[in-house]
Amino acid sequence: MTFPAVATLIPHRPPMLLVDEVVEHEGPRVICRTTIREDMPFVTDGEVPILIALELFAQAACSLVALLATRRGTAMQSGAFLGTRSVSLQPGVLRVGDVVDIHCLQTMAIGRTAQVECRLVRAGETLAAGAINVMAGPL
Repeated sequence: MTFPAVATLIPHRPPMLLVDEVVEHEGPRVICRTTIREDMPFVTDGEVPILIALELFAQAACSLVALLATRRGTAMQSGAFLGTRSVSLQPGVLRVGDVVDIHCLQTMAIGRTAQVECRLVRAGETLAAGAINVMAGPL
C-alpha cells in the first residue's frame, strides 16, 4: 500500500523533518521509518543521542493524527506535542545509517487531543518506549 509523503501530513520541513516515510497504517496504528543521516540536526561525529526518540515519536504521532483526520474528511493544519507522562530510553546512541521504525498506537482521543503509545525499534530491538500527548490544531 502507498501512503502520503510525510511532508504532506505534518508541518515540519528540513532540516527538522526527521521521519522519512509511513510504512504501515491501519486504524489507530502507524509505523513510520527513518534512516539516521549525517545532515540531521543533533548528529555529532556520526551519532545522535537516543533522546531524539521523543521528536521521532512526536512526528510519527502527528502523521497518525493527520492520517486519521484525512479519513474523517478533514485536514490537519497544525499540531503540538504536549508532553509525556512516561518514557523509557535504553542507554546508547543512534548512528548514521541506522534504520529505525517508530510504532505509534492512539490509545485515547478527546476532542483535539490524543494519547499515543510509541516505540522506537532498530533491527527488532526496542530502544525507547513511552506515551505522549499531542494536539491537533493551534494552541
